[in-house]
Amino acid sequence: MLKVHVLLKGVTPILMNNGESIDEDSLNSGTQIKKVKGTKDKEADEKIEVEKKMYKLADGRLYVPTINIRAAYIQGCGSSYKLGKGKFAPSLKNEMSGLIRAIDPEDCLLLTSDGKQLTDRDVVIDKRRGVNPNTGNAIIIKRPRINPPWELEFVIIFDDTRIDESALSMFEDVMKRAGACIGICDFRPGSPKNKIGWFGKFDVEKFEKIG
Repeated sequence: MLKVHVLLKGVTPILMNNGESIDEDSLNSGTQIKKVKGTKDKEADEKIEVEKKMYKLADGRLYVPTINIRAAYIQGCGSSYKLGKGKFAPSLKNEMSGLIRAIDPEDCLLLTSDGKQLTDRDVVIDKRRGVNPNTGNAIIIKRPRINPPWELEFVIIFDDTRIDESALSMFEDVMKRAGACIGICDFRPGSPKNKIGWFGKFDVEKFEKIG
């Protein structure tokens, strides 16, 4: 196995939208908006709605699921990178999913630049205009936003039966492209065309082989 230590430094805020906040009715209808039982306290209702969309542990620590990192990395391969040389070398994007054996830890904790763990107390409520896909009516979408500075640190484990250390430079370039052009979580540059944003961008501070 080829293990690579990665440290990402946030450039733009992260917008979270935990899929567990989507109920079955919303999923079937395509609205992806889970109804929150209202109270007489509007501010409290907003906090409940936003809290449901956070990626957080029981103790309040915030994290990014590695499936988000994996997806951004694969998308960052684009169409120009090839695995090997020659006219018939396969596209790296088509191969990368199989080359990544794991990303550790599975829930990647969000940190500040000095190593402090970010928690739900560091969340800002982001409000922006959206459109209900069923009715076409304008709505206000509320999501948890984590402003920079933020960092993510993890280890990518690659399948070394098909690659060796010579591929690391290209793999680092892919991660840099993912940070600049794809991003992680919601409303990012790599989102579907009607939802393209600027959130979740990052720089690559470390991309180093372990051992």
